[in-house]
Amino acid sequence: QPRSRAQMLLAALLCQLALVSCVSCAHTAPRSNGAPLARSETTGRGAVFRLRGGVGLLGESAELFDACLLASDDVSVVAFVRACHHFISVLALFGKYAKVLIGATEENLRIVEGATGDDSGASSLPSARAFLAWDKSRGKHLPGGVLAKDSPAEALLWLRRGISLYLGTFERHLESPSSFREEARHGYREQVLPYNGWIMQKAAGANFMLAPTWDWVVQHGKLTMSAAQLDADLKAWVAVVKEVLARLAALHKSLDLEDVRKA
Repeated sequence: QPRSRAQMLLAALLCQLALVSCVSCAHTAPRSNGAPLARSETTGRGAVFRLRGGVGLLGESAELFDACLLASDDVSVVAFVRACHHFISVLALFGKYAKVLIGATEENLRIVEGATGDDSGASSLPSARAFLAWDKSRGKHLPGGVLAKDSPAEALLWLRRGISLYLGTFERHLESPSSFREEARHGYREQVLPYNGWIMQKAAGANFMLAPTWDWVVQHGKLTMSAAQLDADLKAWVAVVKEVLARLAALHKSLDLEDVRKA
């Protein structure tokens, strides 16, 4: 598609802003106090991890995503929302690079929670399959996976894709470790690029300039208990999150709610 002058100027501005931020601003990320999470009710197939003081945020995150898994290849929406809220604390450890995704995650969570907390009947739906079927039954989506803007199904879709960016990044680190920036670029190309238009691609490219190093992330937060433990924690997180996202993707597709249009 032809690129308008406005699109070209916006892309150039985003790149300049990213470069200025890299030069003038040090990465900052809030430190976790390391306190263990309260044990929630069991919603999954049995946790692999125990939430305790000796586990980093990545281990806690894997525990919470594991609790999303229900029988019959389904996912608990309530548990998934809880896991996504906690994942924001993981994202925060990646500094300015994660700021955009944190904002998008918070907004999509607001939409999903708004649906599960209203009096329309969605609040009684325990699973993603039932939740998506309910949203489809409202008649606001079009055939071919064309989702209504700001709908619960669309919000759940983009929560999944946002997390998949880090899934792809972490998988790349385990398979072919390099710099976090290059691993993040690979994760983006594999997981999110197919759904991004030209402007979003340029914005993502600018955001990569803000990517921290793995050493910085491990030293400045509670992602894992030690650098030596990083790969083991990443493997455990990838294994369970990959299953959760695969189930959600299958549910979206089975209900004709997989919107593949470019944003």
